[in-house]
Amino acid sequence: MMRLIVCALLFALVLLVPSGWAQEDSPQLVRIGSGLFSLHGTDAGSDTQYLRYFLLADSGEEAMPQSAPTLVIECTQAHNRRELHFFVNFGGVEDIAFTPPFKPTPTDRFPPANPTVAFRMTFEGYMRSKPFKRSWEQLPNGNYKYRNPGADSFNLDGPRYFMQYLNSLPGFRVVAMKPERGKPAEVFFQTKPLLEMVSREALCQP
Repeated sequence: MMRLIVCALLFALVLLVPSGWAQEDSPQLVRIGSGLFSLHGTDAGSDTQYLRYFLLADSGEEAMPQSAPTLVIECTQAHNRRELHFFVNFGGVEDIAFTPPFKPTPTDRFPPANPTVAFRMTFEGYMRSKPFKRSWEQLPNGNYKYRNPGADSFNLDGPRYFMQYLNSLPGFRVVAMKPERGKPAEVFFQTKPLLEMVSREALCQP
């Protein structure tokens, strides 16, 4: 009898627990087209809403972002501020998760000083643009993140500047000045389907 009473009390407590206390499911990668995926969620620690679009250089049916060379356009919003970021990799990067913005702690006051690499970018379509040599941050997970203008970046142009080029010349070629061993020296992305998704998404607008 006592066991039944305890079970009943536990069941009642479960019903009374606010739904907000429940652990949220992990964001799921969604295939939205041939070689095109998305990942959407909100980081609870920083209250950052994010949307990551993954475009593969290989648009085969079996290709996945964790294996194929990938271009990522990441749109975020935190405290009414929206940002746009470019990421690229040359294949074999399994970590597709959103990385929250750095938050200082008493023992770790500054963001990690990751290496900087130079990539040459060209935009191709009815013509080919001049090459742009820009600096990218080499992340520990194998991705490269375009260094947005700021104190730790020599780049004067942000991703939105290059979105104008992509809208006119949607072929995006990225060439590594010093290629990784075992990885291609360059990757090429047909970005038109990706641009269509970005243009329709409110989170990706200024």
